[in-house]
Amino acid sequence: MREPDPSAASVEPRLAATVLLVRDDPFQVLLVKRSAIGSFPSRRVFPGGVVEREDMDERWRSLCRGGDDLNASDLAFRIAGIRECWEEAGVLCMVNGDLDGLSGSRSDGLFSLMERCDVHFDLGHMADFAHWVTPPTAPKRWDTRFLLARAPRDHILCCDGVETVAADWVEPKEVLERDADGIHGLLFSTKANLHLLALSDCVDDALEAARNRPLFRVTPSAQRKDGKFLVSIPSEAGYPVSEGWVDDAPRL
Repeated sequence: MREPDPSAASVEPRLAATVLLVRDDPFQVLLVKRSAIGSFPSRRVFPGGVVEREDMDERWRSLCRGGDDLNASDLAFRIAGIRECWEEAGVLCMVNGDLDGLSGSRSDGLFSLMERCDVHFDLGHMADFAHWVTPPTAPKRWDTRFLLARAPRDHILCCDGVETVAADWVEPKEVLERDADGIHGLLFSTKANLHLLALSDCVDDALEAARNRPLFRVTPSAQRKDGKFLVSIPSEAGYPVSEGWVDDAPRL
């Protein structure tokens, strides 16, 4: 793969939302495995994707509780993250109301489904966790908001078979130990945020820590060495790790 050309014009980053969906007993986070095609092929990542136009519809406010202080952009990131969890893993989080009527097809529009079942999102169980922006020299760029959310009590994981092919709950410290040698192919951003999440022992502690932590805009840098890339992030970002090796610089 060619190294990014520093002289090339910067590509405008696409807005994206990623969700660290967590649960207790034991403290775990949801990871999905991407299909072999599309963005981040065959990688294990948190559920997420691009913020779509419909995620920015102000009508979502009528179906939300606990988010009155959110501006339009913050609300759109949250709606996108919730929608992606629903589409990619079959988990509809943050819902307050009767979930029985929400067992229909994921091909239904989420807004129409929520409205028809007379339920709403409780955004009090979601918090900003991190904010990462792909370097300006990368050929594809994302402005990604990482969100922390409490998982619903009753759910059945169900991948869509198109974007995702597997999903499982993992303990942050355990999956980091298994990927210490890099053979599981975790993205650097995924590993870094797992390290940050592993500082907490339960959902309540993780949510409190996220709400009290400044939302630092992280823009990684990558330097090629011996056929691989050493990715670095600023120490002031507050992560337990500040660098790591990857084999594909644009896929940070």
